[in-house]
Amino acid sequence: MTNEISLPNDALGHDEFAKSIINMISNLPSGSVISIQGPWGHGKTDTLKRIEKEINSSEHSQILTQTLWINPWQYGKTDLLTPLVIQISELLQDHYCPNV
Repeated sequence: MTNEISLPNDALGHDEFAKSIINMISNLPSGSVISIQGPWGHGKTDTLKRIEKEINSSEHSQILTQTLWINPWQYGKTDLLTPLVIQISELLQDHYCPNV
């Protein structure tokens, strides 16, 4: 299930940054983890959305089969593990028990 991602014109070089991250990801071993960090409002979400759009619409589609967007603020805690486990559990339930 791929939804078209609409993004504003790139005036800050996030497209190139996203493509460089994709190239790095494609060379990492399975199970690797990356982190994008920066101050509030400096384009982390924009870059991640550009990565998702590029991966879903290009020859890189074999890199990622499912995107998880986790908003830890909705849980009212600074705990990042709980939202991740909840999202993965929901993904697995949808995949293995689609009619539940």
